[in-house]
Amino acid sequence: MANKIANRKVICDTLLEAAETDKDIVVLCSDSRGSASLTPFFDQYPQQSVEVGIAEQDLVSIAAGMASCGKKAWAASPASFVTTRSYEQCKVDVSYSNTNVKLIGISGVGPKAALAILSVGTPEHLTMAVITGDENSADQMAAFCNQFDKVCTSLGCAVIYCHHHSKGAQGGKRSMDRASGSGVFARDPDALLDMIELEVTDAIREQRQNNAACRIAQAALRQAGVLDKVGQDDLCSRKLSMDACMNLLSTARYNEVLEAVGRSDTAEQSVTAWRIEGTLREFPSFPALNVWFEYPVHHGDVSGVLADILPEAAIPSWQRNLSKSGKRSKSKEERVQDRNDEIEEAFNMSAAEHGETTISELAAYIGKSEDTVRRRLKEHGGFWVEDGKVGEKQSRKKEDSALQRICK
Repeated sequence: MANKIANRKVICDTLLEAAETDKDIVVLCSDSRGSASLTPFFDQYPQQSVEVGIAEQDLVSIAAGMASCGKKAWAASPASFVTTRSYEQCKVDVSYSNTNVKLIGISGVGPKAALAILSVGTPEHLTMAVITGDENSADQMAAFCNQFDKVCTSLGCAVIYCHHHSKGAQGGKRSMDRASGSGVFARDPDALLDMIELEVTDAIREQRQNNAACRIAQAALRQAGVLDKVGQDDLCSRKLSMDACMNLLSTARYNEVLEAVGRSDTAEQSVTAWRIEGTLREFPSFPALNVWFEYPVHHGDVSGVLADILPEAAIPSWQRNLSKSGKRSKSKEERVQDRNDEIEEAFNMSAAEHGETTISELAAYIGKSEDTVRRRLKEHGGFWVEDGKVGEKQSRKKEDSALQRICK
C-alpha cells in the first residue's frame, strides 16, 4: 500500500517536534517554504527560520556558516537547483568542511528526480534527503533509476540503494529478491544492503538489563573507592552487586544507583536488534552484520548473542506459535481469563469491610490506568461501578433481597 502521508509533512512535523527542545535547529529555504511544506515551522519558530530568497548558492553557504557556529541547519530547495546551482557550495562548504548541514531536495519525479541526488567523490560525506515520486510505481522508479545511473556514471561513483521491505516472509528472502519488489532495484545497483529487524527474546533483554545494572553498580563502587571489597563473581551478578552497593555506599548514593538502574531498564526496552545483509555485484559477498540500535547509534553485537536469532520467515512452523519467552502464545480466551483473574484478585485485596473499593485503588494495585480498569470491569461483567466505587453485583443482589425481607 502506498504511503498516504506526504514525506514533506513528515519532515516538517519531525522538525517541529525536535525544535521544541532544541533551539539550535534552524531551517532555511530559498523561496520554497510553501512547496517544501515548511510554512508551519516558519510560523511557529520565526527566530529559527531563515528565508534567503531565490539564491540556492547563498542558501547552502549560509547554512554551512550557521552550522560552523554550532547550529543544526536544515536547508530546503528544489532538488534540481540545489544539486546543480549549489554544487560547489555543497562540495566545499558542506562536504569538505564537514559541517552539520542537512539538505532537503524537493520536487521532481522520473528524469527530474535524478537531479535530487548529489554525490561528491571524496572521502568526506554529504548528507541529503531526497523526495521523489511513488516508490511503488514501477515506471516512476525505473525512470528514476535509469537517470540516477547516468548521474553516478558521470561522477564515477558506485550505486547503493536503501530500500525498505515488509515484515514476515520478506525477511527470509535474499537481499536481491527483497529489493526487487518493483522490478527495478535488483537489476540496477552494484551493491544491495538490507536491514532486517530481529525479534529479541525476553531472556536476551533481561540479560542486557542485568549487564547494564552490573556496570552501573561497579562504577559507583569504584567511584566510592570500595570496589576492591567486592569479589569479581559478585560484580557479575545484578543482585549481589546491588547488595554490595547497599552495604558499602551511603543511603543517598545507593538511592542514586537505584534510580540509574531504573532508567537503564526503561531505556533497554526501546533498544532494537538488526541484521545487515547485502549483495555486491562484482565482489565477494560479506557475512551478515548484527547490530544493536540504541538511538541514535548502531553498535555491533560483540557478544554474538544475535547470531542465533532467525528472521520470522526462517523460523520453523512449530515455533511460530511461541511467545518471545519461549512459551506457547495464549489464546484470546486465555488472555481474557487472565485479565478477569487479575481484576478479581485486585478487588479481593483492596475491598473494604463493606465489600467495596474504588477505581483508583484497583488501578494502583494492578499498575494500570483507571480507564483500563473500567474496561476490564466491564469485560468481567461481575462488578458494578458508581461514582468511582466498585462492588460485586452478587453482593448487591443479596443486600437488596435482605432489605426487601426487612421491609415486609
